[in-house]
Amino acid sequence: MPLYEIEHSIPLDKPQRDALAQAITHIYTRQFTTPSLFVNVKFVDARNQHNYVAGKERSINRIIAYVRTGGSRCGGGPAWPCPKTGIRPQRLVLFVLLRAASELDFSISLA
Repeated sequence: MPLYEIEHSIPLDKPQRDALAQAITHIYTRQFTTPSLFVNVKFVDARNQHNYVAGKERSINRIIAYVRTGGSRCGGGPAWPCPKTGIRPQRLVLFVLLRAASELDFSISLA
């Protein structure tokens, strides 16, 4: 069961959270024959967390995805494309997030 954990230091209101969770779920279930019940999205308000990048405290906005490979999903390990989609497993998360962002008109920075 995939879990997308969204840590955000910018405020997201309920309609924004709903739209992002629905877009991720829709794209994931469309990409694979996974029931929507199995796709989990968790939002974590990171405004009170202390995160450091390169030794300096930074506000963060990130999505951590926990997805499985292997079996009928994407056998062959991270170097092999998924037979269903042609996408390498390590790029699957980026694919889902970019599609969700484009459908919702969100901006994603890869910096």
